[in-house]
Amino acid sequence: MGFLKGFVHEIFLSVQGEGLFVGEVHAFVRMGGCPLRCRYCDTPEGLTPRRQGKILFPEMTTKLFSNPVTVEFVKDAVKSLTEHAPFSRMCITGGEPTYQKEFLKGLVALADAPVVLETAGVYPSVLKEISDANVHVSLDVKFPRSSGIRNGWDIFQEALINVSSSSLSVKAVVSGQEEPEEVKRAAELTARIHGEQVPFFIQPVEKIPYDLLMSFYRIACEHLTHVRVIPQVHKCLDLP
Repeated sequence: MGFLKGFVHEIFLSVQGEGLFVGEVHAFVRMGGCPLRCRYCDTPEGLTPRRQGKILFPEMTTKLFSNPVTVEFVKDAVKSLTEHAPFSRMCITGGEPTYQKEFLKGLVALADAPVVLETAGVYPSVLKEISDANVHVSLDVKFPRSSGIRNGWDIFQEALINVSSSSLSVKAVVSGQEEPEEVKRAAELTARIHGEQVPFFIQPVEKIPYDLLMSFYRIACEHLTHVRVIPQVHKCLDLP
């Protein structure tokens, strides 16, 4: 796969602060490029592919590299992180990883550890192509009101259809601008396509009113049995 090259913003070890595997130490591969422009994006530096990337080590030292890089380069970089701390999974995030379809498929194929793919499902067909027992898809739902993505519901529904129930969790990022009906729609779609057992995480990006947060939780629980409210833990701990 030496001919496969892509743009990677950074590679680093950190505590997983979101979703199903929160609290685990993962090796993160942040890919560059995203067609979306969410109002609450917390990694704007990953929106466009850049000519230079970096490997960040736990000692807070960095090693710079030039993009594009091969999948073998990423594999070796991730492997080198084991010298600093053990990790349970490789998390491919962004940006939007499916933006670089072939490169993503190459990373998944060569991964030495189970993969967590953090994605908004912008290119749903890619999710079907990488469907594998070794890949867990952490799927974001983009609420049009707060994200600014007008076709967010269409993206979310098609992405759900292209992912296996056994390797899926859903993350609803909320900023307080959403209506309870939007959370209800996300939970209903998830349950209708995959059943009530799919893990569903409500993730506040900032402090929101207690009564509103509880209404989001209550409504999601009407359709799904595994609902949790988890903020971005790594942000709370000031971790990368």
